[in-house]
Amino acid sequence: MHNNHQRGAFAIEMAFVLAFLAMLFLFSTDLSQQLLNRTRLDRVSYSLVNVVKERTRFYAGREPVSQQDFDQLTQIAARLLARESLELSNSFGIALQSLVDGQPMRFSNSYLDALPCLPEQDIQALSELVPENDAGKRYPLYQVTLCLNSQAWFDKAAGDHLLASSSTMVGR
Repeated sequence: MHNNHQRGAFAIEMAFVLAFLAMLFLFSTDLSQQLLNRTRLDRVSYSLVNVVKERTRFYAGREPVSQQDFDQLTQIAARLLARESLELSNSFGIALQSLVDGQPMRFSNSYLDALPCLPEQDIQALSELVPENDAGKRYPLYQVTLCLNSQAWFDKAAGDHLLASSSTMVGR
C-alpha cells in the first residue's frame, strides 16, 4: 500500500517537471525567434544605410535626401525583408534621418498603420560624431531605422511589442 502512494506522488511530480520543461522549451524557442528577427532587422538596416550613404554612386552625388529617395528605400526594405522572411515584410515601419550641412531631414512610415517608427537616438544627438574634411566641411550623416511588431509571448507579457534596429553611417 505504501508503494502505491509513492507511484502516485511520482506521477504528480513528473507532471509538474514535464510542464516546466515544456514551458522552458517554448520560452527558449520564442526567444531564439526574436533574436533571429532582430538579427535580420540589423542586417537589412545596415544594408539600407549603405545604399543611402553612397550618394555619389546611386544618387548622382546629391547629398540631401528626398521623399522619392525615401520611397525607393521603403520598396528596397520590403524586398529585403520579404527575402529574409515573409512575416517580416507584412508590417514594418521605416525611418530615415539625414544631417547634411547641419540641416536635419526626417522621413518615416508607421508600422501597423498607427505606431511611429523612431530611432533610439535622434540624428542631431549624433552630430558630434561627424568628421570634417580638410576644408573644414562636415560630412553628411545618415540613419535608417526599421521597426517590426513583436510576436513573442514574452515581449507581450512584458508590454513591449516592438523590435527596432537603427544603423548610422557617414556619407561620402
